[in-house]
Amino acid sequence: MKNKIKDCWPRVFLFLVLFVGIGLLLSPLLESIIVEVVSKRYLLDNYTAGQIAGNTAQARFEGTAVEEDIEIQDLTSILQNVSDIDSDQVIGAVAIASVGLYQPILNGTTKASLVAGAGTMKSDQVMGEGNYCLAGHHMRDESVLFGPLLEVELRDWIQLTDKSNLYTYEVTGIEIIHQNDVEVLEDTATSTVTLITCDRTGVGTNYRLMVRGTLIDVTQYKENDQEEGNEYLEVFQYLTTKSNNTGIYRLLMWIIGIGILAALLLWAGYKILKMNDTSNKSEEIE
Repeated sequence: MKNKIKDCWPRVFLFLVLFVGIGLLLSPLLESIIVEVVSKRYLLDNYTAGQIAGNTAQARFEGTAVEEDIEIQDLTSILQNVSDIDSDQVIGAVAIASVGLYQPILNGTTKASLVAGAGTMKSDQVMGEGNYCLAGHHMRDESVLFGPLLEVELRDWIQLTDKSNLYTYEVTGIEIIHQNDVEVLEDTATSTVTLITCDRTGVGTNYRLMVRGTLIDVTQYKENDQEEGNEYLEVFQYLTTKSNNTGIYRLLMWIIGIGILAALLLWAGYKILKMNDTSNKSEEIE
């Protein structure tokens, strides 16, 4: 009996390694699914205008935390920082309809805030005034977080809202800058928005993609009773309405897929072990 158990162990170990290996191969998919689910949780649908105003006032009082050692998100760091996201730090949303970007804005650029969405880069930033700067990650799945920035073109619209007003900016500049080019964060004479993420080279890069826009419209935010004929509100409303719970469904499908895969591996392992056991018995009879 002990010999049979000893003979089984290499096969069991092989199946475990195969299962873990497949899980690691699928981890980029899990990363994007988790981030998508988390971002959805902190979008404006979950807050009233009063809550956003309160969070903004609190952010101005507390200041803006900016961490220097932020790395590109991987599954481990995402899981480590998800629990540190503070819902009271949500102060608005950023949207670019042309590329399908719609993310919450959180006070500060920290490991936790950048799991959920975009983070402010300076204290006392005010939407529609000066140079409003936001940073965000892009991951291997370029459809989440600030990944869609890579597809932005000149004259696209960048829209910010604090649920009181909708601020629409037109993209006037797209360039690759060095991470030490901090002058891009300085205030500007005209009302500007500056969005920053890693460039396409990904891990270990010292360069950033900067997208800059100039304010072209300020409209009162209306959640349900949309102002008829206002194209800025219409574009924003269309994008936010289009946002759905696909992240939840993708997570469920991932879990089901892993479960089915595990079941298939266990079944295959059982069959192989059973065939081996039958073969051993035949040899003993002979």
